[in-house]
Amino acid sequence: LKAIGKMRLVTLSPYMVGTPPKTLTPTLFVENSPKLLYTAQAIQKVLESDPSTSQLVYMPQGKEFIPLFREYLTTVCGIARSKVAEITSGTSDKRMVSLVDKFNAGDVKVLIGTSKISEGVNLNKNTSVLYNLYLGWNPTEQMQVEGRIWRQGNRYKDIRVIYPILRNSVDSVMFQKLEEKTSRLNVVWHSKKDYISTQDINPEELKLGIITDPRRRADRYV
Repeated sequence: LKAIGKMRLVTLSPYMVGTPPKTLTPTLFVENSPKLLYTAQAIQKVLESDPSTSQLVYMPQGKEFIPLFREYLTTVCGIARSKVAEITSGTSDKRMVSLVDKFNAGDVKVLIGTSKISEGVNLNKNTSVLYNLYLGWNPTEQMQVEGRIWRQGNRYKDIRVIYPILRNSVDSVMFQKLEEKTSRLNVVWHSKKDYISTQDINPEELKLGIITDPRRRADRYV
């Protein structure tokens, strides 16, 4: 479990495992992480196409690195510093209420949040995109985060929920586990039977579909 935890952190950023270098800059931090680089570029493109929208980034791990990501968005992507904010465990309740109001009003265009925003916070008034950068073990966690913007009161008829996934990484296992658990939960809620058949579920076969490296695929059969 410890190894899986480390691998999950690596998919977000290699600097989150071990001691980061003292010379770590926003550019190094973001551009050495495919997830963060993709998210930063996507945020920039969305704002170019719809300057009035707000976007939410869910990053429950590595809160000490969030300022680096925020700095990259302002210095490299050209988003005004006042338009990018963060909510972490260190954010006071008073400031959190203020940031939520500004985000819903469209004064803050990008909000980066940890698990503190995963429940009990309405961030749906002006938000069109959610980026979930860290897959959890429980599908209900993902649903809670999606529910921050996917709810009544959003001025957008359709919203986008994006899960950046790295090929040939532990993301394949995590994503498959979430899909498997979600399908089982759906069967429980919607089935009228007294039992659930799992004969048709083959997690190993489904996971292989996400692994594209031929050597790693071969290792699964050894």
